[in-house]
Amino acid sequence: MVVKMPLSILKDLVRRLIPFLVLLGLLLIYTAYFNMYYEWYGISLVTRAFIFMLSFYIIFNYASIDLEERREAYMSAFGKTGAWRLFFHSRILPFIIIFLMTVLYAFTEYTDSKNWLLDSVLALLDGEFANIIYYSLILLLVLKLKKNPGITVPLFVILSVSFYFLDQLAYESIQGGVGILVLKLIKVMILIYFLLLEFFSGSISYAIKKFIAVVLSVLLISFSAGMLHLVYIQASRGDQAKIQTGFLLMKYGFAYPMSYLEQEILRAPDYQDFARLLEYAEHADTDFTYSTEEWKSLLFAQNVHMADLVSRYLLHEHVILSYTQLVRYAAEKSESPDEKLEAATNFVKLTSRYCDGNEQDLMNRIKRGNEHFTLWGIGVIAQHRKIVYMPFLINYLTHIQSIYENAAYGALASITGKDPAGEFNRQVNDPGTILFFRDYYLQNRNNNI
Repeated sequence: MVVKMPLSILKDLVRRLIPFLVLLGLLLIYTAYFNMYYEWYGISLVTRAFIFMLSFYIIFNYASIDLEERREAYMSAFGKTGAWRLFFHSRILPFIIIFLMTVLYAFTEYTDSKNWLLDSVLALLDGEFANIIYYSLILLLVLKLKKNPGITVPLFVILSVSFYFLDQLAYESIQGGVGILVLKLIKVMILIYFLLLEFFSGSISYAIKKFIAVVLSVLLISFSAGMLHLVYIQASRGDQAKIQTGFLLMKYGFAYPMSYLEQEILRAPDYQDFARLLEYAEHADTDFTYSTEEWKSLLFAQNVHMADLVSRYLLHEHVILSYTQLVRYAAEKSESPDEKLEAATNFVKLTSRYCDGNEQDLMNRIKRGNEHFTLWGIGVIAQHRKIVYMPFLINYLTHIQSIYENAAYGALASITGKDPAGEFNRQVNDPGTILFFRDYYLQNRNNNI
């Protein structure tokens, strides 16, 4: 029997793929161009869909190979290693080709970033585009059943959709920490195990297949984590490579970049970076080491998004702040509508903690403030929950703008714990609603709450 040499399987496939590969090359060029100069990602979606289609076509071609005929030929030509050579050429090689296509796509996807090469490499190490490998595995296993298309297609769709939702659920449940690394390890282990199971059937025991899958998956995940660690320790301080790999290591539960990232954020505050560090620190159960003055610096360093994130952490810490600084910062940021000061709920809660003895000053500032400061101030009052604010809020129930009426009603409901408009099916500015809150104030104004 004539043995097709190892590369002949690949050559046969490439010959069929040439038109598709040319088209893929053009799509990748267009993707890179559009991402660099336009904010329209339709071409990226088209390219990604094409890669999925091409990947499934590759799997279909390899699944059509007569393995038994090739197995005998490979065993005759290569002896004991023949089966493993065939396994590599007919099962590992197609997944390598698919992975290489995703690598090319990753490099074009991030051309809009000034650190596009770093972002692309880190995305690949993080497994951002890896799920196409698993969809391809599902197709291979379904084709192995050799059923008619009426069964094969629905089965493939059901299994792929199920995998997608289970994968999303797993990542949302774990979110960060060592669990992410374990999840990635399990996914790689499953991939390798089912490839071995599909190809070798009963020729290798289940125990050996499991052992091989465990060893190879541990090696692959260790290599990925090791590459991140190597980049982190080799990169210079302040280099984006060090910062971004530090974040990824934190994501996987390694706490040692924490101190460095803290100082980088303090040096160049950025709310997106701080949000990531806050999330990963929570998953790694690691505390920040900032001093009170450093926390103040971060709180007032950037935009309202940053202040709200810092406030979220400070709500659970014993850091003493100044009421005057907080309201002055709020007044300053209220001048910019894009800041959306009133939506910063954590900053609102934090400010309310420092309002004791400053109730009248806060009301005076609200009277003089613009719309954003007024709504923010009423939100602070709602969190402070003092009866002394009630006459001031009741006046807003008859305001010509409903946004103030609703905000004031929400604050009054928060202070009293009552919802007369909802209970009696009235409008918030209904005379009966106003009378209810006035009576409540008169009955309870001497209560120190």
